[in-house]
Amino acid sequence: MVSVAGEIASPEEGAELVRSCEAALDSGVRNLVLDLSELEWLDSTGIGAVVRCAKRTAKKDATLKIVVVLPGPVEATLALAQLDRVFEVFDDLGSAVGSFPY
Repeated sequence: MVSVAGEIASPEEGAELVRSCEAALDSGVRNLVLDLSELEWLDSTGIGAVVRCAKRTAKKDATLKIVVVLPGPVEATLALAQLDRVFEVFDDLGSAVGSFPY
């Protein structure tokens, strides 16, 4: 699991998210949960970082699930970018983890 708190609104913050996803995947994780429930804000930089995490997850033949507060600003941003149609989005960690076919 990769957890993010605060905001992703700078290239450095976006790069840190991508590095965290890569580290999890490189360690052998195949069911990755991106927990954004403590994230207060993300802008286009953050959206790009989430998309890069998803691409890296797919390259590793792994699965990505996203946890956000529903409704909330992060969920609204993902919806505005129509990424809520692309990613599986959950409102709690247990539901996200339980959705993986083990």
